[in-house]
This record gives sequence, structure tokens and C-alpha cells, in this order.
Amino acid sequence: MSWTRQKPPLSVQAARIQQELRRQGIEFQDMRRGSALELEFAGAGPVKPPSQQMGIEPLEGPIIPRSIRAAAGSESRLRYFVDGAQRTLPCNRIGGVPTAVSVSAVGVIDRKPGGKCTIARGSLRMSHTWLVPRVPGNTELEAFENILRAQGFPVIDPLRADLGASAEAHADYTWLMSKIYDAGLRAREEAERTLLTEFWSAESHRETGEWILVDGRLHQPLHGAIGLVKQFSNSYLSARDAAVLMDLPTGSRTTAFHPADRFRAGAEPQRRTLWYMRMWDATGQDARHALVRVEAHGDVQDSSQIDQISSWLLAERTPRATGDQRWATLLYPVHQLERALKRMIDGETNGWASQAGR
Repeated sequence: MSWTRQKPPLSVQAARIQQELRRQGIEFQDMRRGSALELEFAGAGPVKPPSQQMGIEPLEGPIIPRSIRAAAGSESRLRYFVDGAQRTLPCNRIGGVPTAVSVSAVGVIDRKPGGKCTIARGSLRMSHTWLVPRVPGNTELEAFENILRAQGFPVIDPLRADLGASAEAHADYTWLMSKIYDAGLRAREEAERTLLTEFWSAESHRETGEWILVDGRLHQPLHGAIGLVKQFSNSYLSARDAAVLMDLPTGSRTTAFHPADRFRAGAEPQRRTLWYMRMWDATGQDARHALVRVEAHGDVQDSSQIDQISSWLLAERTPRATGDQRWATLLYPVHQLERALKRMIDGETNGWASQAGR
């Protein structure tokens, strides 16, 4: 099912907003030739020092390797795959404060029993979020936000979680840009969570034993859903356990655990069961090569069930997404969905100055 544009292209909307800024006499600098913020900030989250690493509550005893037999492709019960894509584009600088718009697209791939991947009916969604930092005393930023809201555009303050930030922070251009990127990322993650909840609650396939996979963290544990985390700047495991993880053989998993860090895992971390897997051989590679973290509902506690889910994931290694640098952790149905979502975003941002000739 294709997504149909309901409003003018984003480039047209941005141009109209700039016209209104000029009409109101608000000074600004056009930043639309700047690169998408994902090129600078994606995957570059802060790494916690060892003293702040997340804790665990072991579920299957000490952290040790556990070899897994890969299931045949026809045995995998993974049927649906959820993912999202985003592009956060610098727009205008008002004084020393940058602003941006983030375009998010989310969807679900339905991998039929015969292997054919199609977009699940009604699952494609696209949204725009304008990101305007609320810097105290900047009346021109307030006027810009009012223009956006008057035209019906959603606006988020990237600094709403940093109300105590200093004047020096508000004047730090790179810090402001990083907060804008984080806000765009959260908006896309929220769109994914909403889609997952609505799609999975409406589907009858859960009763047939079919599962749904989220590309990324499982923010809300649902029965029959797993998350596959491909990038993690922080590990739940430390000391000896971390050494076991780094030496994890191909086609093996660690024993499972519950996260004990409530700030990171949420109010009820025991509601999630986690374990790590090595999808491909890492000989001669970085120790994190082909490592993924699997997240499931906390009711997944039986070792045989964890082994079974892991065997499905090993079955999903083929066909390989060899055209993508992340192939060692990227499942092919997710790769197919990402391509569709990025085409949607390309179409929506066509004509934006920094996207010309992409």
C-alpha cells in the first residue's frame, strides 16, 4: 500500500514559512543546504563509564555462551518486521540558534510464507516534526514557533528535558544541534511505538503463533514481539561477563537476563528479557562485529523458548543484505522495508536544497 501526500512538498512548506518570516521582519539565515543531522550524530550517543553501566538480574544462571542450531527458513515464526527511517534537515538559524524539520517514515513488512515481502496494508505512515529550541528571552524564536503552529505544523522543543540548562549551553551551537537530532530521533521512535501497538493489537496472527520483530529496542514489551538492537554504545555486561560477550562464538547466544537499571529500562525492567547473539563470524573483526541484543517480553523465560527464538533469528541471516554496510546485523526483510521508507522520504524531501541530486 502506498502513502499519499496530503500537503504540499516539504520544500514548498519551508519556502512559505520563510516568506512569512520576511513579512514579519524576523531576521534568519537559510540553512537548507546543510547536510541531514543523521550524517553527524547517528550512532554517536554518549558512552557511559564502567561505573555507570547498567546492571542485570541473571535468568539462566551465569553469563555463558550457548550454541544455537539455526532453524530452517520455513521454521521461523517471524512474520512481521517493523522499522522506521528519519531525515532531520537544518532549516533556519535565528540568531545563534539552529532550527530543523525531521521527516519520519514508519511501516511494517509482511513476509509471506513463501518468502515474498510486501508492505502490510495500512502500515505506512509519514510525519513532519519541526524542532525549535525554546531559548529564554529569544522573542524571534517564539514568533517563528507561532508561525509554524498557525499553519498547523507540529512543533517540539528539543530542550524540554533540559529546562535547567545554562546560558552557556543555550549558546553552544553544536549542543543545540545534538539536542535537535535527539528530538527528531525520539519523534521517529514514538511513531514506531504507536504503529507497533496499533498494528499488533489489531492483528489476529498472534493467535497462530506468528511473531513480529522491531528493528531496535522493544520500548513496550508485547507478547509475540521481539526487538533486535544492532547498535549499542553501552553494554549491560561488564568485567568477566563482557569478556564472554566479546568472545561469543558464531551462531551462539549468551544466557538471558533481566535489566536491573530502572532509569534505562523503564519503570518495570523485569518485563523485558534480554540476551546477546553473534550472527556471523567475527574473526579478524572488531569484537562487536555481528553482535545483536535481543529483547523480548519478560514472560519469555524458558531456555527452550529463548533457544527457539534465537534459532529463528539465525534462519533470518539469509538472504543477506550485502548491499548495505550493516549486513552482518541487518535482516533482509528489514533491509527491504528500509529501502521503501527511504524512497518515501526522498520523494517528500525532493527539492530541499541539501537533497538536490541525491
